[in-house]
Amino acid sequence: MKKLLLSVAFFIPFIYSSQVSEDFDSYADGDMLSVAGASNGWGEWSGGSGTTESCSVSSVYSVSGANSGKSMGGNNGLWTWTDFTTGTVTFSMNILVPAGSEGGTIALGDAEMNDQPHSINLLGDDQIIAIDYATQSIIGSATITPEMWINVSLIIDMDNATSEFIIDGNSVGISTTSFGPSNVGFGGINFWGTSFNPFTGVQTSGEYYFDDLFVTDPSAGIVEGSSISLNIAPNPSNGKFAIDFNDSFDDAAMTITNMMGSVVYSEALSSVSNSTQNFDLDLNSGVYLVKVSDDSNEFTTRVVIK
Repeated sequence: MKKLLLSVAFFIPFIYSSQVSEDFDSYADGDMLSVAGASNGWGEWSGGSGTTESCSVSSVYSVSGANSGKSMGGNNGLWTWTDFTTGTVTFSMNILVPAGSEGGTIALGDAEMNDQPHSINLLGDDQIIAIDYATQSIIGSATITPEMWINVSLIIDMDNATSEFIIDGNSVGISTTSFGPSNVGFGGINFWGTSFNPFTGVQTSGEYYFDDLFVTDPSAGIVEGSSISLNIAPNPSNGKFAIDFNDSFDDAAMTITNMMGSVVYSEALSSVSNSTQNFDLDLNSGVYLVKVSDDSNEFTTRVVIK
């Protein structure tokens, strides 16, 4: 991978509940992210602003809302925040590669991008791989379809030094990681508009689009109440799943939110006692938080939609 030789712009985006996020819908088509998105952590590899290195906003493709981010050719945009150093952290995004594109590279590192333990490499328009640079090995790989959005996640367990690569809710590989309290904090992503083959060193100008980014500690805000428990199956699912309520409660509320914090489903639950309820929801691929709460307890768990 290209080494960092110049200074890097460092911004701190809006952080809530140990989460940073971006959906590009507060910007206009054609905006340079290093200018319009500077307050949410967007910058450029060289530390500049508003140059050809900047990734841009595009309305050509999107998953939610009207816009997505775009990287191509000489674009080398950074999205940075304060380093996460402990716990289990999830980075997730939706990504699309146009037909005929050579692909691109997404590097994950610390806030100053001095160290980049992992990268997600788009090799042409039909192959995606995740690389662990400490071992020079592939965490996981998958075949993708041009012009189709896919959901990509890396779940980084810093305390146990492992990373898991997930495509559309399916685990495609687990590896060791250098992210962690005694090594590298996770605080930045480089969206490079160049396809880079880490094993041959070949670099080719590419193009790709990305939307609904989030980085979060999935345990943040999760409180398991003593009188409510639930199990979701199958998980991952295609939107059809059952929730097994293994205890009793009255007048509870259930909400399902995406990782951008938007509620995608809600329902009032009354007098539920050791029962199973079936759901058939039309949800985009990704990770969702399911919360059930009553007057005295709250339980939150996750469901992965593929």
